[in-house]
Amino acid sequence: RLGTGTASSSTVLYGDQTYKAEPGGGKVGQVVTVTRTTKYQSNSASYTDMGGTHCTLTPAASTSKILIIVTWNYSGNNDDIYGKGFVDVDIGGAGFNFIGLGTGTLGSRTACSFTVDSGFTNNVGDHMYNASYSILHEPSTTSELKYRYGGYYAATSHWLGVNMTSNDTDTADTPRTSSSITAMEILA
Repeated sequence: RLGTGTASSSTVLYGDQTYKAEPGGGKVGQVVTVTRTTKYQSNSASYTDMGGTHCTLTPAASTSKILIIVTWNYSGNNDDIYGKGFVDVDIGGAGFNFIGLGTGTLGSRTACSFTVDSGFTNNVGDHMYNASYSILHEPSTTSELKYRYGGYYAATSHWLGVNMTSNDTDTADTPRTSSSITAMEILA
């Protein structure tokens, strides 16, 4: 005999030599990834999502946490330009709101800051950069969650491009890539 209690497919033998229900929590409930493979460009001086790339899931329990992982590749049409990235969520169709971030000015609501240049001022049009970040969201709901990511540059005279270099045209022989957002439900 290994222990007391009933051995079954739903019990675990613990160190005190008793069979008990397996521990709950900390398990991955579901994973949803959306990948954008096309290029996108925006010259908005306010936050804009990256061409409608949304990741949607419905939590199994209101106690679940959602881990958001964003990886996007970007460029701009000027050197020495800074920008800011964000993640926001629409809970049950109520409209998008920033998550995991402070409130107030644009700078305090960002998940990351990024720069176009980093020493490439001579050929800035040939380069693409990467921004990656993660946020743990505690939505306390079982309503549908729609997550998106995006960013902005500080002036409308400059644009932010996604999955493309700044000198990319449909006939140019320049590199392109993909960007993605992943929502992972962590069960309580």
